[in-house]
Amino acid sequence: MKFKDIFTTTSKLEKKLSKKELKDLKLFEAIPKENMGGDCYQQALNYFNMNDCDLVHGLVSGQGALTGIVYNHAWCENKGKIIDMTLPKDIQKSIPIDAYYALGKIEITYKYNRESANEKMVEYGTYGPWEKDLINNRY
Repeated sequence: MKFKDIFTTTSKLEKKLSKKELKDLKLFEAIPKENMGGDCYQQALNYFNMNDCDLVHGLVSGQGALTGIVYNHAWCENKGKIIDMTLPKDIQKSIPIDAYYALGKIEITYKYNRESANEKMVEYGTYGPWEKDLINNRY
């Protein structure tokens, strides 16, 4: 089941989240320009290589100044939480997966385990992206 089937509106999502989670998620609305075209793939892979988690590549729908832009992004997942090393340090490892996916309107993801990530790194010679719909996305 896709997460969009669970939460169909922002108001329903807001009812499910605590005040702290809502405050933390507002950070998505103002991604600093220096983070655009950044190193999320490298940071996610570095974290993945040193920890027990899944590596995830996906398309995220922008908010605030990025509204209408669907951009490539990389993060890790473990035990129901997102590990996004591009976020401020105090929330890098604290966002629930469902909330992250809902806020970013994330519908397309590719999850990699150790073996599949190593195969893709060798095949493409890069941190990512490795899938055609991500490679062909201009953001």
